[in-house]
Amino acid sequence: GMTSGGAGSGLYRSTDGGTTLTKLTNGLPTTGLNRIILVISKSNPSVLYTSIINSSSGLLGAYKTIDGGTTWTQLTNTPNFPSPQGSYDCCMAVDPVNPDICYAGGVFPSYAPAGVVKTTNGGTSWTDITVGVSGGQLHPDQQCIAFGPSGVVWVGNDGGVWKSTNGGSSWINCNATLNAVQLYNIALHPTDPNLAVG
Repeated sequence: GMTSGGAGSGLYRSTDGGTTLTKLTNGLPTTGLNRIILVISKSNPSVLYTSIINSSSGLLGAYKTIDGGTTWTQLTNTPNFPSPQGSYDCCMAVDPVNPDICYAGGVFPSYAPAGVVKTTNGGTSWTDITVGVSGGQLHPDQQCIAFGPSGVVWVGNDGGVWKSTNGGSSWINCNATLNAVQLYNIALHPTDPNLAVG
C-alpha cells in the first residue's frame, strides 16, 4: 500500500499491510511539501502519479513511478494547474484502462495557469481541456475526477457535476436536475436538535 504521511512529511509505502512504512525519497522532493495528491493505475498498479503542493498553494512538482514507488521521475512539463488554490482544489485520476492517460484538476484557465489538464503520453506533455474544443466547459475549482463505464470521465467541482464521453473534447453539464448545494459551515439549533442551518 501507498500513503501520504501528511503535510510536510512525504510519501510512504508498506509491503506488509501497514505494519511498517518506508519513506520514499528516490526522485521525490524532501522539503517544501504541503498537500500531496496520489493516484494509482487500476490497469497497472506499478504506475502511480503524484502532485505535491507547495506552501503557496501551487505545484511543487508532479511525479510518476513505473516501479511501484521505488523510483520517481519529475514530470517537468506539467502546468501549474493547482495554483493559486492547490491547498483547496486539486485532484488527479488515471484512466482505468490506459496508465499513460492521466487527468489533473485545479482552478480555471482564464484566471489561473490551468483548469483540468490531460496527458496521453504518461506525463511527457499536457493539454488543458477545461474548455472543450467540441463544446461545453467546466465550472472553476475542480475537486474530483472519476471514471464511469465506457470511458466516461466525471468531474466534480464547485459548480456541480460534469461528464465527458470523449476524453474531455466536450463537456456535458449534469446539474439541471440535481438538487445540490455546497456547504462551508453547519450548526445545530441551540435547543432543538431537529433544526440545523448551513
